[in-house]
Amino acid sequence: MNKTNIPQYLAEHGELTYRIVGVSMNPLLRQDRNLVTILRSDLAEKDENGRFHNHEVVLYKRHSDGAYVLHRIVEVREKDYVILGDNCVKREYGITDEDILGVMTSFVRDGKTVQVTDPLYKAYVELWCALEPFRGPAKLAHTGARHVQKVAKGDETPAEFAGKVGRTAGKMLMTATANSTFMRSSLRLLPEPVSKALGLNQTNLTKEEQQQALLATGNYLVALLRSVLLDIEPPEKPANVSWNAVYTLAKRHTVDTMAYEAVRRLVEGAEAKSAAEGVSLESAENSASELPSAQLLTTWSHRKDANVAKNLVQVSERNKLVHLLTEDGIDVLPLKGSVLVDLYPDPSWRQMADLDMLIRADQNHKVRAHMEHLGYITKIFDSGKDDCYDLPPFLHVEMHRELVPSGSPIPGLSDYYVDPWRRAVPDTDHLYHFSWDDYYLFLLAHFYRHFQVGGSGIRNVMDIHVFLQNHKQDLHEEYLAAELEKLHMTDFRTDMEARAELWFGAATKTQSAPEPQQDTYEQTPVHRHREDIDYLLFSSGAYGLVSYSMDFALNRQAEEHRSKLTTGLSYLQKIVFPNYDYMMLSYPWMTGAPRASLPLLWVYRIVHRGWTSRTKIPHVFLALKRFRRGEGRNQ
Repeated sequence: MNKTNIPQYLAEHGELTYRIVGVSMNPLLRQDRNLVTILRSDLAEKDENGRFHNHEVVLYKRHSDGAYVLHRIVEVREKDYVILGDNCVKREYGITDEDILGVMTSFVRDGKTVQVTDPLYKAYVELWCALEPFRGPAKLAHTGARHVQKVAKGDETPAEFAGKVGRTAGKMLMTATANSTFMRSSLRLLPEPVSKALGLNQTNLTKEEQQQALLATGNYLVALLRSVLLDIEPPEKPANVSWNAVYTLAKRHTVDTMAYEAVRRLVEGAEAKSAAEGVSLESAENSASELPSAQLLTTWSHRKDANVAKNLVQVSERNKLVHLLTEDGIDVLPLKGSVLVDLYPDPSWRQMADLDMLIRADQNHKVRAHMEHLGYITKIFDSGKDDCYDLPPFLHVEMHRELVPSGSPIPGLSDYYVDPWRRAVPDTDHLYHFSWDDYYLFLLAHFYRHFQVGGSGIRNVMDIHVFLQNHKQDLHEEYLAAELEKLHMTDFRTDMEARAELWFGAATKTQSAPEPQQDTYEQTPVHRHREDIDYLLFSSGAYGLVSYSMDFALNRQAEEHRSKLTTGLSYLQKIVFPNYDYMMLSYPWMTGAPRASLPLLWVYRIVHRGWTSRTKIPHVFLALKRFRRGEGRNQ
């Protein structure tokens, strides 16, 4: 049958049986050997939302070339599907319900008809989809074996073999990085997965359009947070922003509890308006379309409740630890979120990943005894700048012996904070605090270090605003200016304070997103325009991106080398074969190992990190590629 007649045939008969052409569905469906039966899409069984099921094999028309393709759904998204052939490694995005013509209901293999409800078929589907991450390496191994045979027969030279395998490996690596679930498992790797998580990676969107979509989502999230801080009416959602994207971005920036408060007010306002007009919210289509779905609201509400409970426990634990340690004569100085949480109008709005306190280095053994007596598990001790303790299910405490690690990648920070206790002010016996000047300096320095190295986001800017709202009158500008000059942070302070005022200041008009203003941010530490810095802030999330930290490390390496080639080789060498001190820091249990054992420790690291950090490996090579092309951050 002519391919152009497929839609017409399905429309007339409702079902189509044809012989497989192509190898993209191997090993299940083999070319010219298997028959498949396709049921027209409107007749197929769908889920409660009217969507096709994950792992179903569907017949669809491809946008790029107009071809009719039979591949498997591997991800059901809000507006489209992610599709992949059983013998393919490159995922296809942007396939919508309208593109799908039908669903495979059965196939004939070796003369036997197999229904898709067959238990053995279902077992194959689960196993094959789970093995997706290994398809690329398997294809690479197969290619290598084939070329080894050619070399052995004399049909190919060793140089040709190396070149072909190298090109194949590079292609597989790039494809896996861009498309494999395995390689996309961490949302903190690249801006691109951020866009995918927010549903911005449609095939009809360019990178510039994705950037604008992320900016729109980030600006609306900021506007929601601002409405809560100022206790004003939340703005309505712009048409070019989705609620799922807002929720995802709020989670990445750990501001989802506060954002939910704005959403709750929006929903209550819409309900009150509908009640006043005597119309149910469900029938008020315009209002309902601007509100999150009931399912998303429920998910968001549950997450908010969990965050609030976690926050209450953290604050209670902070108070208990401070009392316990100071009673035993241990000097304690609460840091970062442990202080900021009390400055927010509602403490639950300032979410904390952990509790941070400064202790004296020679008292850390006494601290450890108390922590373990309370049931904490020691995760890191006497290594790096802090000791880390965990108490399941979620408490994480960092007892800092230093504020900034020696050898910090930001020049001057390590020296400036080499003795933080000289800035400590006694509060009660053994309890200390920084003056508001020095606290603000450290708040900015901590933000600056993260922003420059791996990126940081909305919460840090909001912390600046909240701090200044509470303690701007307690700051001494002459002292701050002199100290910031020593730290080379004057411009950064100016930029971020201006951004905090633009985003959260009371003088700004109520709006769904900050209005475009004259760009006054060209002379910034990273030499970017304001919109570019906003993109860096929005894409980084609360804790930065590995890709940004890689770009930063390569730029630092470039200062020591003349060419990009030697820079890249040196960067790889430091990653694969780090020095002895770095190994002791990364693996505290190795402490005391003789330096002569370093090669054996490297072997352990290669095996261990090769598995535990496998999702990051392709991104090392992507960072090198960006650096070579001059596309990396700060280049």
